[in-house]
Amino acid sequence: MESVIETEHPGSPELGASEQNPAPEEWTSLAHLSVPLSVSIPLPHISLGGLMALAPGQVLVSHWPTNHDVPLSAGEVFVAMVDFERVGDQLGVRLSGFQMKAQTT
Repeated sequence: MESVIETEHPGSPELGASEQNPAPEEWTSLAHLSVPLSVSIPLPHISLGGLMALAPGQVLVSHWPTNHDVPLSAGEVFVAMVDFERVGDQLGVRLSGFQMKAQTT
């Protein structure tokens, strides 16, 4: 039987307008660079003791609604909102928008 650990979801991070909409002309000279992309779902509010007590097979529940998109980032820079897609036997993301939306549960 799986062990499930409930965590709280504080809502999506909010970014300033300049962070949401980087000017394309500022990026032209950097267009050839390769950057690592990441998507993450926050799992806040777990104590250090709870973190240390984690064991294989436990499930951390984020309370991030399955119908809400997640932010795609290049390093610390917000790029777009995405949703997860199954691509064969791999997990991919589909771009859904370039505006960070405040999502509430």
